[in-house]
Amino acid sequence: IDYKLFINTGSSSEYGKKNGPMKENDILEPNSDYGFSKFAATLYCDYFAKKHKKQAITLRLFSPFGPADSKNRLISSSIVNALRNKDLNLTSPDIERDYLFVEDAVDAYLAVMSSNLKLYGEIFNVGSGKRTKIAKVIKDILKFTNSRSKINWNAYPLREYDSKSWVADIRKIKKYSLSLLQTQESL
Repeated sequence: IDYKLFINTGSSSEYGKKNGPMKENDILEPNSDYGFSKFAATLYCDYFAKKHKKQAITLRLFSPFGPADSKNRLISSSIVNALRNKDLNLTSPDIERDYLFVEDAVDAYLAVMSSNLKLYGEIFNVGSGKRTKIAKVIKDILKFTNSRSKINWNAYPLREYDSKSWVADIRKIKKYSLSLLQTQESL
C-alpha cells in the first residue's frame, strides 16, 4: 500500500535489564513476553523499511501514563486508591522510572509525522530522560488527592524481569529535532 510513514510503537521493555540510560543502539535483551513481542515488531519494522525502501520507524515509549491508562498500572491504580483513601500496597520506594505523559507521547508522534525527514527503520526513545523515584510519584499523588491512604512499601517484591532504574537516553530524538516533549515538572 502507498503511505507516507509507518510508525511502530515500541517499548522500553525491549531493552531488558540495563544499568544506565538506555540508548537505541544498545543490545536488546527482552526478559518478558511483552518485551519480546515488542522487540520482534521493531525488528520486523526495521527489516520491512529497509527491504522495501518504505518509511517506517519505531518510537520506543518509556513508562507512559495518563487518561485511558490501564487501571492496573502504578500511577492509575495509585490515583484511584488514593481517591478512595485505600491502602497503597507497593514495591520498593527507590525504584526509578522515566515517566511519559500520554499527551507528550502524542506530541512525539505528531512531530515525526510533520517532519520532512526520510526515515527507514530508525528507532527513537521517547521519554523525559529523567529518573523519578516511585516514592516521589506516590507522595505527589497523595498530596494532589488530599488522600489519607496508608502506604505499604515492599508489600510486593521486585519482579524478576524488572530493573531498579529505567531511563531513556533521548539524545537521538533531540538530535533529529523531532521531540516536542515538555518534561513534566510535577513528576
